[in-house]
Amino acid sequence: MTNPFARHSSAAFARSIPAVSPRADAAATEFPAIACTRGVLPATVLMADPAAARAARGTYHLRLRGGDDWTIRIDGDGTVTVHGGQPLRADLHFSADPVAFLLNSYGHLGRARAVLTGRVVAWGRRPWLAARFDRTFAET
Repeated sequence: MTNPFARHSSAAFARSIPAVSPRADAAATEFPAIACTRGVLPATVLMADPAAARAARGTYHLRLRGGDDWTIRIDGDGTVTVHGGQPLRADLHFSADPVAFLLNSYGHLGRARAVLTGRVVAWGRRPWLAARFDRTFAET
């Protein structure tokens, strides 16, 4: 009869623990962030400051890594429209980690930190619009 209290070798113990990859752990936090963004992004039209929006006129493409593509259009009169999908032509493209995007949107992660760590990347025909885009939406 085997002793149930006998020590296991460390190798056998390590094999008995299911492996969890860092990517699987990240997916567990990214999915709720993507789901939350699907609800928050369409409501951003209500938070737009019309005066700041006039200075940020353009078409923006937001790509949430592992998630959705969004088109944000700001017209010359300050009107903001948001809809799912890629635009035919964008003035500025954003590629963002969903968690970093939400944390930045809520003011819990600085724009500089998100950019310097690569969690948010912006490029396009009019890259200076990135700073104007950030100021378009009022803080709540």
